[in-house]
Amino acid sequence: MEISFLLIIFLLLLLSAILAISTGSASIPPGDVVNALLGNADTLTKTIVIDLRLGRVLLAIGTGLALGMSGCVVQSIFQNPLAEPYILGISAGSVLGVLLSLVFLSSFEHLKYSAQLFSFIFALLTIVLVYRIASVGGTINPATLLLGGIAISALFSAITSYLIYTTFSKNIATILFWTMGGFWQANLVSGILVFVVALISGICMLLFWRELNALSLGDHFAMNVGVDVSRARTVLIALVAFSVSFAVSFTGIIGFVGLVVPHIARSIVGGEHKKLLVYSGLVGALLLLWADILARTLIYGEELPVGIITALLGVPFFLYLLFRRRRLC
Repeated sequence: MEISFLLIIFLLLLLSAILAISTGSASIPPGDVVNALLGNADTLTKTIVIDLRLGRVLLAIGTGLALGMSGCVVQSIFQNPLAEPYILGISAGSVLGVLLSLVFLSSFEHLKYSAQLFSFIFALLTIVLVYRIASVGGTINPATLLLGGIAISALFSAITSYLIYTTFSKNIATILFWTMGGFWQANLVSGILVFVVALISGICMLLFWRELNALSLGDHFAMNVGVDVSRARTVLIALVAFSVSFAVSFTGIIGFVGLVVPHIARSIVGGEHKKLLVYSGLVGALLLLWADILARTLIYGEELPVGIITALLGVPFFLYLLFRRRRLC
């Protein structure tokens, strides 16, 4: 049953990818998309499919993979179903790092991928800072974790807004890109890079599935079954920061994917992380593919930021989780 369901998700992902490539200002029939990917189409079709749209689809899949699996990890290591990279401020820290590199290192052309490096540093700084704020005597307070993340996110967003206002105020597209997220700056290179980094990071997270099973039940339980809690949490935090920051450095802030996706995956396969992480990545990729399709088709001739679509889905879900937790308290 589980194998058949996994195959269904893979099939849906493949069909959604073909549909996403065929959708655009110049609509291409799905059959021609497949032929172009196989190298059997005319030059113009291959250029549109491979050079222009394939990178965008890979970027959406890679970003969904990164955000979905990272959301699953942070919810487990912090034992908080409301935790996710956007709410904890990791995405805001990543964007701040990118903009600081663009402002202060733009003249150093030889510093390739400095934006990704700064993005990772600030993402790691954010998650460590939020963790320190929420940790009291080795115990994490769930409410303080969320409030600390929201506060740090607000601070970094304010600094980001200032940098955008003073440096990029005449470029509306840049403002929308970094604050609401999107894939319209995608190319084949960035798509491949984000997909590969997300895949490698996800595989590394999957190696810790036993530790995540234990950590999700609490630090004391994890220590009692032999888990090195400090080491496991440190490595997983670094993997989350790396995966999320690399994706965000190419897409801007896309929120709530890491919140919604693990809950959907958990409803399908339960809380066993060997399966949960895989499904979180696949559902995240599927969600962002469809968010991108909707962003390009809801308004004729216009493209919405993908972050708007995910927020419309994520905010009601976040409020639902809050009300449900309040009823259980």
